[in-house]
Amino acid sequence: MDIHLRDRLVSGLTDASANAAWAIESSEHMVDKPRVFAEAHRVLSPGSRFIVCAWLAETNASGWKVRPPARTDLP
Repeated sequence: MDIHLRDRLVSGLTDASANAAWAIESSEHMVDKPRVFAEAHRVLSPGSRFIVCAWLAETNASGWKVRPPARTDLP
């Protein structure tokens, strides 16, 4: 396994060259979130995962801010 620390907007990786990517408690600070997700989509190979762990605190959260129930159909 190789781990690369890269700029989320200009990674320098070729298309579909990564098997996984993650952002841990950093996505909430990224100014251009759509561009970050577009870059992850570009560099990840088909079937790969982009894991995002973000801290969010809000009273009476709704919509996209609410965590969906855990999936049980995954291996």
